[in-house]
Amino acid sequence: MALETDLEAYYKFDGDLTDSLSNYNLTNNGTESVTGKINQGRDFVASNDDTAYNSSFNKNVYAISLWFKPDSQITSSTSCQRLISFRDDNNPQRWVDLGSSSGYATNETIIINTGTSGNYGRTYIKDNISADWHHLVISWDSGNSEYKFYLDGNEKTIYTGSHSGAADLLNNTNYIGLSDVVQSSDFYNGLIDEVGIWSRALTSSEVTELYNSGDGLQYPFGNSPETNNNFFTLSLGAEF
Repeated sequence: MALETDLEAYYKFDGDLTDSLSNYNLTNNGTESVTGKINQGRDFVASNDDTAYNSSFNKNVYAISLWFKPDSQITSSTSCQRLISFRDDNNPQRWVDLGSSSGYATNETIIINTGTSGNYGRTYIKDNISADWHHLVISWDSGNSEYKFYLDGNEKTIYTGSHSGAADLLNNTNYIGLSDVVQSSDFYNGLIDEVGIWSRALTSSEVTELYNSGDGLQYPFGNSPETNNNFFTLSLGAEF
């Protein structure tokens, strides 16, 4: 299946916050264009409450892919930082967090939450995250009714825990944002680039394709991109 299939939104952040599919452009609240993983990305400053959001998103979220670079290492003792936020008209709290979210999970470093206050479903991993570029994919596993996590191309061991167990599918979402647009308290501090959202699950081979040996892959996914830290040198005078 082509990676473009059931892709609902894709943000390259090459100078702006437009959706490459022209469906859900983001409104900017303080973020700045900087050197990203591929071409440009966006810089989010927690102390400035930086966000980027769209209040008309209304899709079931089966998979999320993005590159992120936190300003400092993420461990289980790191204060919570909201990477992606979702909500609907009834304001259930749904998000992807970095660091320690609450007492409902143990030693979490990346966690997806769904539900309402006091009744969260949580799926998370415990791997420490260095202050470098990382590729994250969270994809719905319909067989087990929970999300899978892929970090830098590798499927990670997941844990679940809360009043309602594993995180539920992100459905009927009509508000999407980068950083904290749900509670306005746990803002992300770092860079984000190449955000894709699908209304279907991604396979492990598709995750490998997107990771592209650490170089990343930009929509429309036809060719491997030229990343900011890849260079090709041609010696003068070489014979062909």
